[in-house]
This record gives sequence, C-alpha cells and structure tokens, in this order.
Amino acid sequence: MADHDDPQFTTPESHPRVATKATLGVLSHAVEEIAAVAGPDATVISLFERGPYFAPMVSRYEQMAQRGSTVVVGYVGDGPTAAGVHHITLAEDHPLAAEWAIVLITPGVAAHVSGIDLIDFDSSATDLESGRRFSATWGFDRHTASDHAERLIRQLEPDLDTSLLDQLHRAVATARSAPITTPERSLSAAASVLASRLDRTRRELNWATALLAAETEVATRDPLTGLFNREGLERWLGGVDTNGLTMPPIGVVLIDLDGFKLVNDTLGHLAGDHLLQGVADAIDAATRPGDVAARWGGDEFIVLCPHSSGEELRNIGQRLIDAIAKVDVDGAHVTASAGTQTTSERPLPLGGADEALYSAKHAGGGQSVLAPA
Repeated sequence: MADHDDPQFTTPESHPRVATKATLGVLSHAVEEIAAVAGPDATVISLFERGPYFAPMVSRYEQMAQRGSTVVVGYVGDGPTAAGVHHITLAEDHPLAAEWAIVLITPGVAAHVSGIDLIDFDSSATDLESGRRFSATWGFDRHTASDHAERLIRQLEPDLDTSLLDQLHRAVATARSAPITTPERSLSAAASVLASRLDRTRRELNWATALLAAETEVATRDPLTGLFNREGLERWLGGVDTNGLTMPPIGVVLIDLDGFKLVNDTLGHLAGDHLLQGVADAIDAATRPGDVAARWGGDEFIVLCPHSSGEELRNIGQRLIDAIAKVDVDGAHVTASAGTQTTSERPLPLGGADEALYSAKHAGGGQSVLAPA
C-alpha cells in the first residue's frame, strides 16, 4: 500500500502511514490522558527520541505513576526525570533511538501510537517541529497494543532489571489472555472514529494558532524587508528548547551583498534601504515553495532550503545571486556572493557557509560556493 501524507489518513491501520509530528502529538496526548486515570492495572511504555522532548511531559507521567501504573520512559541523551517512572537512557545507535511511541495496556483497554522518524518534514507546515514526518501506526485494539508492548520490551530488555522485566511480561500476558469483548470492540471502533477526526481538529487548531501568530508577526519580521528576522527564523526552527537536537537535513544559503556600502555612501541611506527592499523581494520571488528566507542583519540574508544539498544547493545560491543582480532601484544596484552548506544541527552552525562566502568574495564576488562536506 502506498504511503499518504497525513492530511489524507482517515482510519488507523496496522500498516505504516506518513504522519506529521503535530498529528502524532494529538494522538499521543489522547492515549496519555487515558493512561493518567487508568490506575494500578495499567502499564505504559513511552519513547521520546531525545531527553528535551520529554521535559514538557514530566508532570503527566508522574501522575500516571502516582496512580499506581507501571511507567517506562526511554530517550537518547540527558533529560529530566519523573518521580516513580522507570527511565532508560538509549544509546545513539539503539534500534529504538529514532522512534516516538506510547503503548498503554490494561486487562480491559489498550492503545498504541508509534512513529519512526523519517528525518524529513512537511514544508507546508508553519514550523519545522510540527511538520516533522514519521512512518506511523496507531490503534486501540488490546491484542495489537500487546504486540507493540512486547516488541518494545524485547528491544529494551538489556536495559531492564529482572523484576521490572518480569512485571512487564506479566502485564502483556494478562492483557493478551482475555478475549476481546463486544463492548471493547465497540469502544475500540468509537476510538478509531475519533482518531480519524483528529486531523481536522488539528487543522482547526492550526488556524487558531495562525491567528495568534499574526499578533506576534511584528516581533519575528524584519520591518524594512518583511522577511523573517533572526528571532523569526529561530522560532521556525523550533526555538531554543530544541538546541542540540538533530533535525532533518537542511541546505543553508548565506548571502552577502557586494558593494552595498558604496550605495549608501554615494546615494544615501534611504536609497540603500529601498535597494534592500528590492533585494528582499527578489530573494523571496526566487525561493522555492517551502524555502525560508530571512534578513540575517545589515546587507546579509539567509535562505534555508529543505531537501537540498551538494551541487543543487550551490545552484540555488547562484540563482538567488542572479536574481539579486537584476534588481535596479532608481539606478542603485549591487551584486552578491553566497556560501552554502548542509546541516542537521540546531542552532544553525554557519561556519561552513561563512567560510564558503569568504571564498566567494575573495574570488571576486558574484558567485556561489559550496562548503566542503
């Protein structure tokens, strides 16, 4: 079966589907809400990829443990701890390191949400984090959830002490032993219908979020050019809370205008401002759908290009340079140089692009240079 982008999915299946982080977040939240009131018969196993992703969830998982549930949480790297929760630190090369999951099993009700990070994102999303894509499965069948729990337990076994391992195996055996009753099938079907409506709810929430974002637009946009400023670009990347976390590979084009100071000195700063506006419009028009442009400061601009690297990225830089060279505002015009690099790190490490930009300028400007891999 072919994968579908997450706005198209309508029913939970055992086959993986492509879903964004925003949709998986809504599904996971629903399972966590059930788990938070389930009590001592419940077993919860959750994976968060990285420690900082668990930070906002600490109180919710403590609530599960306080009600007597057995709760296991795993992630890579450092992160907060939750009282009463069994924490597992995963190695970078652990088979579950790239998985986001929550499995809830009880003798009478269960649910699972699981997603493998595709290191990709939906470029139509309003920001990088909410648009991250996962190959995902989800459902509310107790036997299927038990299968997922068993899979996670098997892969986490070297990191579990014997008593906890035995407890988890007993929980799975208990959840799997009883036949699924007619009321439980009805509940599972109803939950599936609700899950199919989550994407519509998410889009409505996105609309409301967009209205709220409009109120903060002034803080994230450069008032002269209308492009993102540094704060706006940082918000798009996920903010300071995601610093140190990997992200899908993104091409970076760092652009600096050649000879802009001469325009200011000979024609005045007002002419320089008008030229910067013209350059920003040219950059905006020359970017592809999904690319993100920002004024980095002064006469320096930056463009983030998802799904681009290598020679393709250098060519994008050259196309932007060519677009800038055609700008003429009341006789004022400039050329530009660009340095390009690909990165998966946050905050953006611009050393490679900066060195490539210096090489472009040293070679006479008007060209795009790709940083060494």
